[in-house]
Amino acid sequence: MSAVAIRQLSSSQGVIGKRLAISKGTSREWLIQPRVRFGLVSAWSNLALLVLQQASFRLLAPVIGSSLETWSTIVGVFLLGIAAGNAVGGHLADRYSSARLVRWGLLAGCGSSLGMVWVSEALKHSTWMAAWPLTLQILTAAGLVCFLPAFLLSLLTPVAVRAVMSERLTAGSAAGLIYALGTVGSLIGNYATGFWMIPQFAVGEIVLMIAASLWMLALVVPGTSTGLALETRTNAIVETDGLARVRRGDTGRDDLSLADAPLAGRLVLAATIVGLCSFVSGTLESAAFRILAPLVGVSIYLSTGVVGVVLCGIAVGNYWGGRVADRQGGFHALRWTVGLAAVATLLIVPLLRNTLESRLLDSWPLIPKIVGWSFLLFFVPSLLLGMISPQVIRLAVAKTQDAGRVAGLLYAWSTVGCVAGILATAWCLIEWLGVQRLVMACGFSLLPLLVLASKESIGPLVRRNAWKGLVASLVIVAYLVQMRSPYALETRYFSIAVLDGVREGRAVKELVLDRLVHSVVDLKDPSWLGYKHEETQGEMTRNLLDGSAQTDVPRELLVIGGGGYTFPKWVEHQPDLAQVGIDVVEIDPGVTEIAYRELGLSRDTRIRSFNLDGRQFVKQAKPGRYGMIIQDAVNDFSVPYHLMTREYNDLVRNALADDGVYLLTVIDSVSSGRFLPAALRTMQGSFGDVRVLALRDHGQDGSRSLFILAGRKSSANEMRSEADSKWGEILGTTRDRMLSNADVEALLTHSADAAITLTDAYSPVDTLMSGTFIGGE
Repeated sequence: MSAVAIRQLSSSQGVIGKRLAISKGTSREWLIQPRVRFGLVSAWSNLALLVLQQASFRLLAPVIGSSLETWSTIVGVFLLGIAAGNAVGGHLADRYSSARLVRWGLLAGCGSSLGMVWVSEALKHSTWMAAWPLTLQILTAAGLVCFLPAFLLSLLTPVAVRAVMSERLTAGSAAGLIYALGTVGSLIGNYATGFWMIPQFAVGEIVLMIAASLWMLALVVPGTSTGLALETRTNAIVETDGLARVRRGDTGRDDLSLADAPLAGRLVLAATIVGLCSFVSGTLESAAFRILAPLVGVSIYLSTGVVGVVLCGIAVGNYWGGRVADRQGGFHALRWTVGLAAVATLLIVPLLRNTLESRLLDSWPLIPKIVGWSFLLFFVPSLLLGMISPQVIRLAVAKTQDAGRVAGLLYAWSTVGCVAGILATAWCLIEWLGVQRLVMACGFSLLPLLVLASKESIGPLVRRNAWKGLVASLVIVAYLVQMRSPYALETRYFSIAVLDGVREGRAVKELVLDRLVHSVVDLKDPSWLGYKHEETQGEMTRNLLDGSAQTDVPRELLVIGGGGYTFPKWVEHQPDLAQVGIDVVEIDPGVTEIAYRELGLSRDTRIRSFNLDGRQFVKQAKPGRYGMIIQDAVNDFSVPYHLMTREYNDLVRNALADDGVYLLTVIDSVSSGRFLPAALRTMQGSFGDVRVLALRDHGQDGSRSLFILAGRKSSANEMRSEADSKWGEILGTTRDRMLSNADVEALLTHSADAAITLTDAYSPVDTLMSGTFIGGE
């Protein structure tokens, strides 16, 4: 997502499409300056929110890990801050100078952005939360780092919209344009962070740039108030769909009002409409990653592709929703928009299945394929859902002086709906329903709004349509129940499939997580490993940990990344390794459950499983506990960035006993890859003497290959000759797979990236892997 929830950060724009007719007796030159000025504020504040959210993932990963629990909590805290900021900003916008509010909001946002770095660094080195449950640590850290900047920067959007409205622009189209610009700002922030900032700058530098930009923007906001005084005009009334726009003479209080705003006294209904639509929108965006991951793999291109298409849809929807609010604003137009959004959502699954059957996109290159799938399935629903909130706000605003309060309040409820959709999807809905069934349920959930969007009060509507609603609900539930998932299990992390296959003449089970085959298992022969890198790991484990090994290391093994549990089961069934304790850290409990149910892992086993982020487990491990640590955690063709840094390697070294060994699996090209040399350089910073083992042809032609980086924790006073001797015993017959000193030297000098040491502040793993990843498609 990873990003997943980025849509709502931009959608902080899309809810306010107010419909007020403002007198137009002024020159175009007078109008365009405030529109540009406050449009820039909206765009840049939303860009800053997006960048800061992305940065917060990296700021907090060393503190609370990078599990889905941490990701969803950070997103949730950001969105709650946005909801609170919009509610408060709406009240302030109706009472104080827009220009001054924007200026002070930008300056406060600048200060709170800098505070994110200071607070996260303090948490990283503190121990006061160490004894707390992990969930409480995650919530506390995310709240301390993320809430305040989200709150302060989201004050600006309703203030900017209110300011532009005061400048006699038509409210619906003006607000739609402002929020479309805000969405575009979020879109730019998304791409700039993923493709430029993270590869080029440390995370602290990114935050500093955003803070500096907010400070500079505050300097260009005018110091004079944008008041509400408008030129007096003769009264005029224009009728549209039963709604009257009234221009009055100077009343001394309010130059502009709506004669008929049917939701003005029914804010609960208005909040229900925008909240449910935002719930569906947040759920769809979260579901998009789970739908597309098995088709295109998990990568930075998936997250940016999905987010980019969704934000483009929202931006267009914001703009057209504002125009519709001004030209055809009323319940009739709102019902049409909701109905079309429901239909577009219900068509996602049929489109997915038919396109898969036709193999239409199979031959496309990776990036066009991601954009193509995202556009085909999610652009139109995002556009239509983005049109709804501007129309609702138009129907709820009766007076100019109430516009900020109503807009802020309804956007706050919209954000709460999105938070609920994101968290519910990530935590339970996908696991309960399956992603395709969930998408269909989202489409059906919009249908009641076709009845509720009416001037009639809710009570009589419900009583008159109760039987129809009950029958429709039973039919919908029956339809959803009969739908079947194409996967063995769908979890918050993976779509898990177990397939029958043949390897080396053996009937095997293949564990597929999203798009990648992670493990192959011979249910009849647990001594068969299937992969060359696991065979190498097995040799080194035996040389270090078996009963006859001439070492004093504890016979405790830690494997990070369980997959099909092929290697841990192999260790368990080796007679000479019977005394070895086996700990496995697998972040997804669903993967462990599939290993029990379908891959031959006995529930009565000495393998101890921990469903936790690998960094969190290593961070709390007892110093010197393990004789060997093996890391084999991958997402398709990459390694989670927070498990590749110098600081993480230091944690691993601390968990190893003297003479203990750390084995890291890396996928890259030895001739052209950028990731392998950076991983090697980083590991050398913690382990000094690191050997590179190639498991097949070195990939001199530029193709991907598997490598194992082996580092040994040497005693501080160990003599070099003794170290070489012990290394020789541990490496054993694997020495013939070791890259020569000349090959290692060439690896470390063939590109400028070889000089990179990956750190918590700077770890562009996805970017370093990108060339090899795309090249292998």
